Amino acid sequence: MLLKSKSITCLRFSSLFPIFSCLYNSNPRVPCHQKQAEQAVVQREMVVAAMSSSAGEAANLVLQVLRGRWFMIFASCLMMSAAGATYMFGIYSPSIKSALGYDQQTLNTLSFFKDLGANVGVISGLIAEVTPPWFVLFLGASLNFCGYFMIWLAVTKRIAQPKLWQMCLYICIGANSQTFVNTGSLVTCVRSFPESRGIVLGLLKGFTGLSGAIFTQLYYAIYGQNPEGLILLIAWLPSLISYVFLPFVRVLR
Repeated sequence: MLLKSKSITCLRFSSLFPIFSCLYNSNPRVPCHQKQAEQAVVQREMVVAAMSSSAGEAANLVLQVLRGRWFMIFASCLMMSAAGATYMFGIYSPSIKSALGYDQQTLNTLSFFKDLGANVGVISGLIAEVTPPWFVLFLGASLNFCGYFMIWLAVTKRIAQPKLWQMCLYICIGANSQTFVNTGSLVTCVRSFPESRGIVLGLLKGFTGLSGAIFTQLYYAIYGQNPEGLILLIAWLPSLISYVFLPFVRVLR
């Protein structure tokens, strides 16, 4: 009986808790359930504000990284690793020789104009003096695609067989695009890291030397034993990389 009376007393007191909570409310005119709803709304607003604040901080961090010097180095390494198409001439030159009916002397003439275009960098240097780096990279990517894509069209018989001087012009333009990448990315990185110029030069030129090996592995993975596919890969992949990353290459002080 004693336990029963105690339980009844507890039930009576528990039934009085909502009344006491409502009496404790600072504004007795506002119902208790309305006050709880307002508190829930306030809590939700606080959670939303905290989430938006964290999202804004994350966005600012991403923008800071993309605009920084180290991401520019990363973008330049990717561009330089795709700027060594001239080192792979020995892989796709037999395809040009057989498809166009060239002899070895004609192929040597084509190789000469390839080397000529790859080593005449004064044009890109003069353009870089009066234009921003992104424009130099844009020109280089466009020249690369135009030159090697025309060679691919000629080798695959999608256009009429061009004359020798036209093929020499195509490969000279495609090879000359390498100097635009060197000027646009390498020179800009050296200007942005004046205290570490030697390290930057060695790093980026090292990626240029590795580009032949990198492209060879990509060629075997994507196109297999198809030298014509290598010409197409040289045409679109370096240009795509330059188009994507050229907004991030600029002189930073």
